[in-house]
Amino acid sequence: MATDKTHIILLKIGTNSQDKNALDTLVNTIVTNDPNVQLIIAEIIPKHHYVESIVDYNSYIRETLVPKYQGLGKRVSLVNQYVNFLTDRTDLDSIDSSLFSNDINHPTNHGYDLMAQTWYKGIKSILPLSPASDPSGLIFTTASYGPFIHSTKSDELAFAADVSNSDLLQQSNVTATCTNWVNRNGAHHSGINDGEPGGDYDDIRIPYALYGAAWAGKGGNVSSCIFDLGSGSGFGYDIEEIQSIAAWQGAGFPNQKYLVSVRYLGNTNFSPLGTVDYQPFPHNIKTAGGSTKVNVTAGTGYLATGVDAIKFSILNTISDEAGGPVFREIDVFGTQTTP
Repeated sequence: MATDKTHIILLKIGTNSQDKNALDTLVNTIVTNDPNVQLIIAEIIPKHHYVESIVDYNSYIRETLVPKYQGLGKRVSLVNQYVNFLTDRTDLDSIDSSLFSNDINHPTNHGYDLMAQTWYKGIKSILPLSPASDPSGLIFTTASYGPFIHSTKSDELAFAADVSNSDLLQQSNVTATCTNWVNRNGAHHSGINDGEPGGDYDDIRIPYALYGAAWAGKGGNVSSCIFDLGSGSGFGYDIEEIQSIAAWQGAGFPNQKYLVSVRYLGNTNFSPLGTVDYQPFPHNIKTAGGSTKVNVTAGTGYLATGVDAIKFSILNTISDEAGGPVFREIDVFGTQTTP
């Protein structure tokens, strides 16, 4: 520690011998040597069968050890590696033996992946990081940010069945707060995440800006919508996937281009994740129309963790007359962040 000037220590110890006194001594040594170090302690993984002493040891870490040092003002936090190896996270005896490579206590590759995600969440909870510092420097593609799946259809209702009414936006019961948004012909920005694309033209009249005056950012007026998810269970939300659907018949509004940003729990500013840029429809919007759907994931893991709000900023598209898409739906998929 003295040589490396460590910032963060990940500590998972006790698999071979659950010695509580030795663990207490070790933690005390670490935080005494460097009071500024961030120490993340893990509840250890089970063996391939239920062992009561491991459950007791983890209870000590969770209920006694970590609270003790937090009460002393030390930068000590907790993650739970045990639950990664359960078929039912509420049943400590439901151990998934298929996640052990040696039929004792060594994880398989998938088990290690699950552990890595838990460590990642623990790090993000104490030190929020952004995958991109430059909003123009990261384009969501298969190569740079996991699968970027897109589809184009000539029918404006082609993706109606894909709209979700149970994503995070629906579960959190949030309505977008939008700026530079033009509501016309009875449209309202609440339709962007209502989970109901509608069955005919009248039902799916979603907010749009005619000639791109505000929607496409012409004249510097970038349209943006913020969804405030809240703190969830107190740790924010893990974002797994984003889905966006844009459509209009015979008008060329299905092109999509927008910047995704997130606000990490405890922060006030938004951090850019990357830009979706999918524009298959040509300039001649009078003869083109239909729908597009874009799905973005990180491939494995999460797009972002510990998030309490997500922001979509609509950018200029190639359609020179309309200047922007008509979004029928934006869905955000994920779960509450767990320590």
